[in-house]
Amino acid sequence: MFKYLLGSCFAGLTAPCCDLCILKKLADTPDNLTPDESRILALRDRIMTRKRPADQMSQEQGNRPGNEIDVDSQQLRVRNAAGEGPRRGDRLEASRNALKAWRFETWERDFEDTILMPEVILPDKVLSKLASHARLKTLELIKEEIPGWFLADEYGGAVIKVLEPIDKGWVEENEQRREENRAKRAKRSAENKIRRDENARVARRRASDAFHTQCIFIL
Repeated sequence: MFKYLLGSCFAGLTAPCCDLCILKKLADTPDNLTPDESRILALRDRIMTRKRPADQMSQEQGNRPGNEIDVDSQQLRVRNAAGEGPRRGDRLEASRNALKAWRFETWERDFEDTILMPEVILPDKVLSKLASHARLKTLELIKEEIPGWFLADEYGGAVIKVLEPIDKGWVEENEQRREENRAKRAKRSAENKIRRDENARVARRRASDAFHTQCIFIL
């Protein structure tokens, strides 16, 4: 969608070379902006302020202008299910690297011929939260917990697919470790039972021997 919008401006030099040129044109001749140039300026404003579209703000927060993205202030309101808590260690690092690689590949595919940078697609704070919280597995949850990511509808599903194999591999490895630990515990339990049974037999034999010795002494 955005590639089409911006591509129509850059193809054949039908628009100025960058947003700075459009801003200069706006200052010199504000009534002569083309629809494409106006759209680029609107997109630039959203990127610079990290604000949500006006219609989303009206529906979700009421008519309260000036609400900027603050993903760190968003609190998780749903209890995490098993395996959906914060990612840590190698799993977290793998998630971050996968999202960064996806962001660059997506930028090359959709935005390379524009003035936009890869961070516009997925800002670092948004990337960090997506990488950290395994429970964000649906577009609805992503939009609820990170309302300021204005490209969630465009790329949210792709991000979920990027993280799915990492979480699946972690779950499988974790379950394998649990099975191995259960097998070790079962083996130790069986070995302890054998030792307890053997100790009990020895104790009974010693008691029996002592009893017979006492009987012989009495006789």
